[in-house]
Amino acid sequence: MPNQILLLVTKLFLGKIMISRDQFLKKHINKNDLGVEISPWFRPLASRLDGYNSVCLDIFDRDTLVKNAEEINCGEFTENIPEIDLIGSATELEYLFREKYVDDLARYVVSAHNLEHLPNPIAFFKSADNILMDGGYLSLVLPDKRFCFDYFRPLSTTGDFLRAFIEGARQPSPWQIFEQKSLGAAFWVNQSQFVFGRKMSDDPAAVHPTGNLEFEFSELMRRLTSDSEHYEDTHCWTFTPSSFELILNDINQVCLTKLKVDEIKSFEEGEFVAHLRKTENILSSEEFINRRKKLLSDIISECAMSEPLYWAANQMRTGFEPSTV
Repeated sequence: MPNQILLLVTKLFLGKIMISRDQFLKKHINKNDLGVEISPWFRPLASRLDGYNSVCLDIFDRDTLVKNAEEINCGEFTENIPEIDLIGSATELEYLFREKYVDDLARYVVSAHNLEHLPNPIAFFKSADNILMDGGYLSLVLPDKRFCFDYFRPLSTTGDFLRAFIEGARQPSPWQIFEQKSLGAAFWVNQSQFVFGRKMSDDPAAVHPTGNLEFEFSELMRRLTSDSEHYEDTHCWTFTPSSFELILNDINQVCLTKLKVDEIKSFEEGEFVAHLRKTENILSSEEFINRRKKLLSDIISECAMSEPLYWAANQMRTGFEPSTV
């Protein structure tokens, strides 16, 4: 009986964790409010099928999304795929939205695991700015690079965002593709099984590089000399929670977006949710400098926490034995 009770409590606890991520993500979403969901595929968060007054944007139409899901053996989820109202890139959100909603403003825009793929995030932020009402929210789910296949990659910076915006980037650069592929990582569950992500509680000593430098260098040179416009999807950007907030604060301070970080929360599965609120207010110079200094320090701490020796020492201090993988 005690084991059955423990199992029940564990299931309820894990269920609460899984629910809390989506609940936190949707905390600024009301079913009656007009909103936009970006590229939900077969896991929509605010679907009209569930009663939300939402508009769905994706680069593909529904038939293509169904076919793509079936090709990766996820056909049982295709009934969750919503009708696509706006077909195009998220960076074209304002233009696509205005074609159907000339005078309306959205109360929210929600997107899960999409921003890191966008070649020009500032263009997307400005587009969201222009369709959101004052006080509206852009809510994002983002991978924390410390817990996915970006583990060994350097963090993206404000300068990286600015360059992509000024140059009008429309697809991942050969350099971004090279970086992801040559610095790829995998987490070894045991000696014969690996996955491309780990939880916060998993030992980072079990993360190993997967990139083949010589091959990826030859692929880089091929891309640089090719005239092909073939689009290669990649993680263009890498973040920790504090590094993402730093970039948003920076571009808000120089008036490239009216979106401001309202709240960020990390989750055990190695991702974080960021709520960005549209506001005309910006920090005073003193407030900005102080916040920037703290975020820069927090970034160093966040990266140190995922370093194997730090992790092992922390586990020993809290009474857990570090992994020997």
